[in-house]
Amino acid sequence: MQDDIHPEYRSVVFQDAAADFAILTRSTIKTSDTIVWEDGKEYPLAKVELSSASHPFYTGKMKLIDTAGRIEKFRQKYQSFDSAKEAKATKKAQVAARKREKAEVAAREAKEAKAREAADRQADKDAKTAEAKAAEDARAAAAHEEEQREAAAAEADVPPPTAETETTPESVAETEAAPEPTAETETTPESAPQTETDSDETNT
Repeated sequence: MQDDIHPEYRSVVFQDAAADFAILTRSTIKTSDTIVWEDGKEYPLAKVELSSASHPFYTGKMKLIDTAGRIEKFRQKYQSFDSAKEAKATKKAQVAARKREKAEVAAREAKEAKAREAADRQADKDAKTAEAKAAEDARAAAAHEEEQREAAAAEADVPPPTAETETTPESVAETEAAPEPTAETETTPESAPQTETDSDETNT
């Protein structure tokens, strides 16, 4: 067995001040008071509030014992227990507060991450929309340029108007005023010699 791990077991005097009763016995109780016993020796003294000399069970009499400082002694006795209980409650409250704080931080971070994700999605959507619009504008510009080139090419293929074919208001009026050729007056290379022959015969 290890040394100095057990309390000292010695002779102690227990005294009941209410009944003026004392007894010498052996105990390990710790006390700083001493008393001289009947044998002339000095022993540690432990004061008690009840004993067989004052307890109603042994005496058969009800006796009110109102010793001063009992409440204070009770408080001192259980003060450490109350302090430990309060410390435990305080620690528990602190742990709960830290948990709530961590939960709030986690919720805030999750909300911020969700907002960032939504912003990224919106940015991607806007970028795709802008890209599609730019491509459509490029196609429209290319189509417009192609139409302009085709129109320029068509204008280059048309011959310019000449003096013979140029039509003016005066020429239109002259054309309308000129008589139309008839079959009688129409002259052809075949009919021209015949006409000359006819005229010669008439002269003859």
